[in-house]
Amino acid sequence: MEQKYFGTTSNGVPVHLFRLESASGVRVEVIEYGASAVSITLPGPHGQRDSVIVGHTDLAAYLAGPLPLGATLGRYAGRISDAAFTIDNSLHAVSTASAALHHEHGGDAGLHRAVWWGEALKEGVRFHYRSPDGDQGFPGAVDCTVEYRLDEHGTLRIEYGATSDTPTIVDLSSQLYFNLSRGMQSSVMDHDLWIAAEEIVERDGDGAATGHLIGTANTPLDVRSPSRVGDQFFNTSNRSPDFVLNTSDKTPRTVAGLRDPKSGRNVEIATNQPCLLLTHAALESTTASDAFCVSLQNFPDAPNQAHFPNVIVDADNPYSKTTAFRFDWNRDFQATR
Repeated sequence: MEQKYFGTTSNGVPVHLFRLESASGVRVEVIEYGASAVSITLPGPHGQRDSVIVGHTDLAAYLAGPLPLGATLGRYAGRISDAAFTIDNSLHAVSTASAALHHEHGGDAGLHRAVWWGEALKEGVRFHYRSPDGDQGFPGAVDCTVEYRLDEHGTLRIEYGATSDTPTIVDLSSQLYFNLSRGMQSSVMDHDLWIAAEEIVERDGDGAATGHLIGTANTPLDVRSPSRVGDQFFNTSNRSPDFVLNTSDKTPRTVAGLRDPKSGRNVEIATNQPCLLLTHAALESTTASDAFCVSLQNFPDAPNQAHFPNVIVDADNPYSKTTAFRFDWNRDFQATR
């Protein structure tokens, strides 16, 4: 475990970076700003290393950047229709981005913009943050934790926890931007993808969840078997599909995988979250031309859809979720196509 100074915010708050490394050679760097993953690097030939997620090398870029690269999203990571929800017959209005109709990513000043407190663990690091009552319009004071743990085989586990003094809603997630190609020089449209899902959450023309699920069979979104992504996957009506996963609140289950045939790099994803949001992002001012943004989270608009998975957290029902990323690679980096 290595800990070092990463930068200081405009308010004078210092931010530290923690480096984790496994016996297999996987190295993970995380920072206190946004409890964010900065890099996940894999070994390559001749001793060079490449990160498979997009990140910045200095704090100033995170402070100025529009995207929450690698950050923890919350208090509610998904979209909340009309930026409002009801608990115990009380209506709560939450923040939106400029000119937006709906709440998402926890708001412009959500947890991805907070400085968390980092604590070194034996196999990782634990980040703490207390979100006060009324933060971004959410009720209750919430104590949040995010733990990054890297085992000797190179599997990265991210464990999310939260408790609240009054009933509220919580949905924490990490927004990781993956590009598995060598030096991130190739488009992710040539990656192979599979997701163990038969349905996606239906959205209306404004991007709000309708409360219905739609099947993916015989559509470009049926990727239960590994398939080259290609441009047809992200058509105009499903630019960021929310895949419905067959998971439970208990042991994380392997639900998805992403592979670059040219570099031989592969990541498999296990989670006990009920939904996988996948977005293709064209990037500027980063090392990658594009990336897949992957978020494991609850259903969008679950606070307003009684038949969607529960999101209520109170003194008797703490929040606890886990997502794990298992990395593998062809040690010789032989192209397969």
